[in-house]
Amino acid sequence: MPAEASPARAMLRLGALWGGVLGAPVVVLGAMTSLQAGTSALIGVVVAVAALGVPPGLLALTGRVVPAAVMLIALIGGWTVVMGLALAYALLDAVPWLVGDRVGYALVAATVGSLGGQMRAVSRTRVLVYDESAAKGNPEQ
Repeated sequence: MPAEASPARAMLRLGALWGGVLGAPVVVLGAMTSLQAGTSALIGVVVAVAALGVPPGLLALTGRVVPAAVMLIALIGGWTVVMGLALAYALLDAVPWLVGDRVGYALVAATVGSLGGQMRAVSRTRVLVYDESAAKGNPEQ
């Protein structure tokens, strides 16, 4: 895998990819049971991948902002994700055909996949080192 221009974009891309890959079997198994179960699982995958894509997305947008502003954006972004998920659950609770356990299975699978993809992306990114002595492995200087 070539080095990404932005670690945040790599996290976003691989998180969405692996969230979908691990969530897809749950959707397929749910669809084999019933259309409602398959649709419920698909909703779970979409909600998980979208929610877990917000932090890397915000990180990509705030690449050259002062650290205090990044923390404020992260705080507002995190709060917005939590409130958005609460609103989604409140709205989906009233849907009679939604199969709750399929949504839960899909959320867990897509969350594990998305976080795994993000961790893999972070471990494969290159970070520039500005201290030449640290780059050479000389901690004395």
